[in-house]
Amino acid sequence: MAEMVLTCPYCLSNRITFTFKGQYQWTSNPHTWNTFWVCRKCEEGIVVKLVGPSHSLPSDCPGDPRDAGFDLYGIRPRIQQFRAPANVPDAIARDFEEALDNLRRQKWTSAGMMFRKVLQRATTEMAPEGIEFRNMRLIQRINSLDKHRLITPAMKDWAHKIRLDGNEATHEEDEDFSGDQARLMKEFTELLLIYSFTLPARITASNDPIEPEN
Repeated sequence: MAEMVLTCPYCLSNRITFTFKGQYQWTSNPHTWNTFWVCRKCEEGIVVKLVGPSHSLPSDCPGDPRDAGFDLYGIRPRIQQFRAPANVPDAIARDFEEALDNLRRQKWTSAGMMFRKVLQRATTEMAPEGIEFRNMRLIQRINSLDKHRLITPAMKDWAHKIRLDGNEATHEEDEDFSGDQARLMKEFTELLLIYSFTLPARITASNDPIEPEN
């Protein structure tokens, strides 16, 4: 049976085996095939575009069709590239993207811990003028930002939710940290970053004077 070793765009397993499940030959180009494959780990399906030699069928290959003269021209869906919102400081962006990667890999506890770390670093950048946040507990930072009206009441609630769930991901021993918790942390953290860094940068850019044309 035909099979291929690829990176799964769903569970992100590296070098996982996909099992061949079906094929469709293009009428406009008989050398081109859309082939259907299933990941042996998560059982999600992908479509692989193959172009091969005359009178050859992907289904007839005893292993990887690429070893039988087929060329791989595309995989759908593609592996998503996760990015932090625009204008987020580099160190915070790297942590957020690592949290997203853990989320995609269904490493819920690791994702929760990283989202909390993002909040920790973000509050350092957001500290009110003249106040040093580095030696303050996260709960104190959030309350200080609220007191100085640097975040809205809703954002304060979001931030405390991230803090508490992050604490649970780090310290809870009796219960597993869930995917729903990790995904909710992602939504709250992303909104916080957009409000704190992306929107202010856009407003500043929109207020920049426009150079007159010569």
